[in-house]
Amino acid sequence: MSLEAIAPPPMNGPPVRFLAHPPGTGLGPRVDRLPSPDRETPREVLDEMMSACAARDFPRFKAMFDMWAPFRFDIYDLSRIMRLAIEMDYSEVISTLLAQGQPIHFGHAQRAVWHRSKKVLTAFLQYGWNINEVECETTTSVLGFAVQDEEMTRWLLDHGADPNQQSSVDLTPLSWAVEDASLSTINLLFERGADALKGEPLHHAINRKTEVVEVLSLLLEKGAPLNGKQYENHPNSWRLYFFMGLGTALHQAACLGNVDAARFLLEKGADVSIIDATDRTPLDWAVKNGHQEIIEMLEAAGAERGPRPRPHRPRE
Repeated sequence: MSLEAIAPPPMNGPPVRFLAHPPGTGLGPRVDRLPSPDRETPREVLDEMMSACAARDFPRFKAMFDMWAPFRFDIYDLSRIMRLAIEMDYSEVISTLLAQGQPIHFGHAQRAVWHRSKKVLTAFLQYGWNINEVECETTTSVLGFAVQDEEMTRWLLDHGADPNQQSSVDLTPLSWAVEDASLSTINLLFERGADALKGEPLHHAINRKTEVVEVLSLLLEKGAPLNGKQYENHPNSWRLYFFMGLGTALHQAACLGNVDAARFLLEKGADVSIIDATDRTPLDWAVKNGHQEIIEMLEAAGAERGPRPRPHRPRE
């Protein structure tokens, strides 16, 4: 398709009429009607630019873009092109869109991390993207989305990602790393300043499927409190989630039935008598969820049932 075939039509419309404001208002003429230019880019134009992008034909893409941009582009029409360019790590197209005013959303950075699009991420940084942005309380910065990829994790750290960046509910990239990342990636985060006192990593590590003892051991070595209750030092999170029975890592292991984690924590001296936010002990949770092997371990360690569980008001 030639450029001429899809050139923008002239913007015609009724003439603008000016009316007078009521006498005595001190106001000048007012506009009765302004022509409304069509801001939606025709599909064939977008398809042509998508085709040029997919073919990595930047001159063709740029010619199309430069021809249409002054007339009618709504920058949000270009979202499909933005996504494709991110997945292709096509920084030239990305820079063109950003220069025209395309905003950088968290999802764009997330997609770039998943596709290891480092040139695109570099362009984002050049256009002012905050690498430590957190989208919402239940997610981390993009570093948390990269922890299963050690190379991508290292790149983000090299470019300013903070392993201690917290969401509003004390979630950090380390929180997710201890659940799923390799031991070497977790060590990398600690080498770059990760703090075992932020993000409740000991509790998150109970969710691991492999190497749980090794990760718990590392976290205790780095200063994670063995008998700390989840969110006890983060009042906002405590008030939001106290009803879930926030307790120690041993409570978590007993609740989930993680035998290896429970055994390790007991060997390290975990206190079996601590009650959680709903007055339950680790033994209460093991009994409630039918984890017989953990029940026997806890009873052998002198554990007893707690007072009758009751809901608590959040701590002020």
